[in-house]
Amino acid sequence: MAITDPTDIANCLAWWDAQAIVGLNDSDEVTDELHDLVASADFASNQGTPFYKTNIVNGHPAVLFDGSDDCLVSTLTFGAQPTSIALYVKYISGTEKSMCGSAAFTVVLGTSAADKWRCFSATALNSTVSVDTNVQSVIGIFNGASSTIRVSGVDTNGDAGVLPGTNFFRLGAHDTGVTSGAHANFYFLEGAIYTAAITSGNMDDLEAYFTAHWAAAGGVISPEHYYRNLLGGQSL
Repeated sequence: MAITDPTDIANCLAWWDAQAIVGLNDSDEVTDELHDLVASADFASNQGTPFYKTNIVNGHPAVLFDGSDDCLVSTLTFGAQPTSIALYVKYISGTEKSMCGSAAFTVVLGTSAADKWRCFSATALNSTVSVDTNVQSVIGIFNGASSTIRVSGVDTNGDAGVLPGTNFFRLGAHDTGVTSGAHANFYFLEGAIYTAAITSGNMDDLEAYFTAHWAAAGGVISPEHYYRNLLGGQSL
């Protein structure tokens, strides 16, 4: 089943899309333009904010995390497993880095020392797919021993450990990003969280949607798409 955006899949808790950002120019700081993902005062004093960059993927903008100190935090919480997180990103550099995480020092999606994608919550489930600088979809389904990480259509199944309950979502690093060397250097395009283990068919739909949504240079989003994103995936 084709989807018009990630909220068409059941149990979508949150959805963020860099194409829905308005009012920023190239290299402006992104502080609160991705719905509830904001720069927060609970970060360390050296915590940085990411930057809005134009014409990154097929004429579309993206949010740049510099891999040094950039991180945003969401006030939304997700409970214990099963939880699914889907990111559409263009990675730049760095091994053993965290693209996102939680308030419990849990690395949720990131890269391994062997330069592979991984999902991690006490136990690392490493993908067979290598990290590169092309645009890639990275989907982690956190469900204990029945976890899955899918990268650009390739599934790796196994144990990713047990997600602790009630997590505040971080983008750019895990926890508040204060762990030395944890920050990832990447362009964020789009992402969503689900409070369920999404199906293989759901992952197929997300990958097809991401590809189509980010393909056409200079494309525009519909008013409904923009406002649903602004509301964090809620229906109008």
